[in-house]
Amino acid sequence: MKKVIALNTPLAIIFPGIPSDRPYTEYNDTIIEFTRDNFNRAIFYFAGDNELPSEHDHDNFFITGSPHSVHNPEPWLDELKNFLTSLISTGNYDTITGICFGH
Repeated sequence: MKKVIALNTPLAIIFPGIPSDRPYTEYNDTIIEFTRDNFNRAIFYFAGDNELPSEHDHDNFFITGSPHSVHNPEPWLDELKNFLTSLISTGNYDTITGICFGH
């Protein structure tokens, strides 16, 4: 029996460095399908478009993998680092999960 996880606030899913107009399609599709099937609400953010969630609109954050490297300077990377640093320092979250790029 499949169990759908109910969250108090929407799950924030952050795609690092992937613009919404040219997503890392197969990978993103897998994440989107998994989320749709297992969570009652999720909002997707594309860091490559400088889209980041508000710390106060979400309790749970999921940072996906990326075709980029954290070691290469990207225009959006500092914003993402600042967001995550602030989020972690305030403790205003239930969970933060990262895969590949996001760990």
